[in-house]
Amino acid sequence: PRLVDAEAEQIRFYDFAATFESSGFLAVFVDPRAPGFAEVAKSLVPLHGRHRVLTVLFPQGRHPDLETREQLRELGWPVPFLLDQYSEGYTRSRLDEGTRLPAVMLQTPDGRIVYQSSWNLDVVPELTRALDAEFGSEPVAGPSGITEEPTP
Repeated sequence: PRLVDAEAEQIRFYDFAATFESSGFLAVFVDPRAPGFAEVAKSLVPLHGRHRVLTVLFPQGRHPDLETREQLRELGWPVPFLLDQYSEGYTRSRLDEGTRLPAVMLQTPDGRIVYQSSWNLDVVPELTRALDAEFGSEPVAGPSGITEEPTP
């Protein structure tokens, strides 16, 4: 267990078995003490659980897990997060070298990257389209505006 369950009243590990029920993963690499963190969190709240995609925070910087959990709860974004002691190593292994933080990555359960970007104002609509196209069961509008069935 390397994930903390931010929804729990007491600090505890996230139920690893629940990750198997996820259709994909949205990894968010950001320092929870950075000035723009609240904006990132609030922007991503609508994507939490969308199409059963599990959002996981990879906190950057060295911060006590209890403080990160409380901050996520206060922001109304109680997503599971990686234990502080593992976050740096996992970040280096997941993101391409030179990726500017904060960053987001959408991936399938087998690890295929569907979308990856450094954070900016355009990320949420792009990320939402990528998430809906890959994991959604409803038809989505393609780049040409024509409604297409998502690929199985």
